[in-house]
Amino acid sequence: QVEAAQQTAAANRFDVGTVMLTTQASVANTYFALLAAQEQLAIQKANLDIATRILDVIRQQVAVGTATGLDLAQQETVVAQQRAQIPPLEQAVEQNRNSLGTLVGLPPETLKLKGDVFNRLTVPQVSPGLPAEVLARRPDVLAAEASLAAANANVVAARAQLLPSITLTGSGGFQSTALEALLRPESLVFSLVGGLTQPIFHGGALRGQVQLTEAQAEELLATYRGAILSALVDVENALVALRQTTEQERLQSEAVRTAERAYAISEAQLRAGTINLITLLNTQQTLFTARNALIQARLLRLQAAVGVFRALGGGWDTPIYRQ
Repeated sequence: QVEAAQQTAAANRFDVGTVMLTTQASVANTYFALLAAQEQLAIQKANLDIATRILDVIRQQVAVGTATGLDLAQQETVVAQQRAQIPPLEQAVEQNRNSLGTLVGLPPETLKLKGDVFNRLTVPQVSPGLPAEVLARRPDVLAAEASLAAANANVVAARAQLLPSITLTGSGGFQSTALEALLRPESLVFSLVGGLTQPIFHGGALRGQVQLTEAQAEELLATYRGAILSALVDVENALVALRQTTEQERLQSEAVRTAERAYAISEAQLRAGTINLITLLNTQQTLFTARNALIQARLLRLQAAVGVFRALGGGWDTPIYRQ
């Protein structure tokens, strides 16, 4: 009974671990959101500088008769629109700073983050091909195993039966055919028959003083099964999200580079008087849109990395929770 009580306490501790992991993920996501908001504000101010610079060029052209009042009014509108986007971005920065301060227990005004950090953030590489055994360090899986142990079940046997050799691919599926078999309705995961409870619960002659009925044993195994299935889906979805958002960021970075090149050419041609304002306005807007989209793509990639961290129970290198 003492051992059972200890295992029950362990299960409760792992439930607390789930809350801790959720909080850690919230802190990371809020931190990234704050950095992204700061970067977006900096980009918006740069966009305003670009629009203002072009406005000065058009004013000079109007003065010498090479541009019209309509051209001037159009660019003045662009400048006003770019300036109007700054206050809500400043608001987003402060709101994210307040949220982060609440999560970490610090006054928001003490959280001074460098604005150039966002573009230099790196996260550990996660290569698809993780063994399914990493799922066993998730707090929910560990809590389910502790509940089995509290009933004097053979946790090693349970893990061997319900957590077979599976490789998570992160590419929309699982590498081995083990999971396909595991998820079939007739598999042990879905059909908790007496044959599964025998090796795990020693055929009903349970060790120690804890006595379980067959139904109670299967209920514990069902909980363990559910934790494993949830873990499999969470990790696979997280790996897919990380792969896709990483590719999205790469493609958007290319779009920004080409947009910057196109804008530089159009600005030079406008100064030379070889293109009209409409052409420059198009390339200018394309650049502004591409820059903002890159910030969002980078934020999504960082959030996806946090999703993998959370799905794996605290990372893919060193387990945080141990039984």
